[in-house]
Amino acid sequence: MVKNSLTTLAIVFATLIIIFFTWHYMLSIYEVRYKYNFNPNKISINKTYCIECVGINALGWELSFRDLYLNCKTLGEIESDKMQLKIDKNKICFQINRIDDFELLFSSKYSLNPTKLVLSAIEKSDED
Repeated sequence: MVKNSLTTLAIVFATLIIIFFTWHYMLSIYEVRYKYNFNPNKISINKTYCIECVGINALGWELSFRDLYLNCKTLGEIESDKMQLKIDKNKICFQINRIDDFELLFSSKYSLNPTKLVLSAIEKSDED
């Protein structure tokens, strides 16, 4: 009887530890990664580019299956004559209106420090 109780208690305790570590290391968001598929040094004017915000767990894996609001935003003032900015749920889209160099600072509710992206606008790119 006592041996059965100890076995049951050990199984419950092991299950709770597995659930705790799974939640805190595999399912919790520790940082946000910003993904884009363009060259920031060759931005064409009047073309829309998008940056996707993806949550990262403690092991460094992307948690794209967690479709929650990461509250991605840009820091600082954006002048409307230089750039147009549109922020959706986990996506930031922008369009450069004139040739210049730009700095964007991104942050989210899961970021400790902002992430800086330096953009250089050119007139036309070779991909167009």
